[in-house]
Amino acid sequence: MKDGKVYSEYRMSDAISAREAEAAIGLKNKWYVQEGLTLSTLFERVESLEGDKDSTATAAGVGVEYLAKENYKASGRLEKRWGDTSDTLLGSAGIAYRYTDDITLLAKDIYSQVDYDDGHRTINRFQLGAAYRDYDSNQLDMLAKLEYRLDDNATGNDPYQKDAIVWSWSGNYHPTRPLTLSGRYAGKYTEYDADNIVSDNTAHAVYARGLYDISERWDIGLQAGTYWNKQADDLAYLVGAEVGYSPMTNLWLSLGYNFMGFEDEDIAYDDSTQEGAYFRLRFKFDEDLFKREDPRKNKRLTSDSTL
Repeated sequence: MKDGKVYSEYRMSDAISAREAEAAIGLKNKWYVQEGLTLSTLFERVESLEGDKDSTATAAGVGVEYLAKENYKASGRLEKRWGDTSDTLLGSAGIAYRYTDDITLLAKDIYSQVDYDDGHRTINRFQLGAAYRDYDSNQLDMLAKLEYRLDDNATGNDPYQKDAIVWSWSGNYHPTRPLTLSGRYAGKYTEYDADNIVSDNTAHAVYARGLYDISERWDIGLQAGTYWNKQADDLAYLVGAEVGYSPMTNLWLSLGYNFMGFEDEDIAYDDSTQEGAYFRLRFKFDEDLFKREDPRKNKRLTSDSTL
């Protein structure tokens, strides 16, 4: 099998204490239907060795990827897993369309359903997004996203359903080479249904950050923002500062402290918005990251490394 792979793995969950250990054996195949169109298949068997003995499972999956057109890419995957305590169905599909050199449009859906002895839980996330980058000058780039989330938990004694609509916008502007101005706005509307009682909530978060490169290796930054939650009917504020260091090209390590901060699991889940100290890692990469030149053939080779 030219594009087949048989593998046997020993896996651990919580590797420090090795509480959970399992052995997996599987088979992966890739099938080239035509130029730009590929199918992939997976079959895997997992046996529990230590810890939770009920984690034994068998999985089978199929995927498709379409890359024939330069301006859009599409992919999808479906996987079924049969276990001793639950059966799981996983599915995902996505498409990216390059409208112009500056604008790319994206759509993605992720679906999961787990069937237990006492019920089921369904989670679905549908996303629409747009990305803008000033192709000529690279002074301005922006991301916008609209997402619908469904969490239908019909298990146990406390079933519930949570529906959420989340929207966000973020951007970076470079008025000069050493200065970067960043902004983000996000909001959400949620409905929570439990015990035939429905409650809703609305929240908004907006904050900005300024970074200045004082040298090729060091930068400093200031940030400020605010957060409002309908249920709390109160405003929370964000004020902080940070210092960053670049140990290598395109990698930045930053240490900061927020004198005031806020947190929200849907729209402000970044550690850099919470009160207190935080650590932030930034890494700039693209599709050329794991490519290198072949001095013999003077062409690019793709490494097997993954990120």
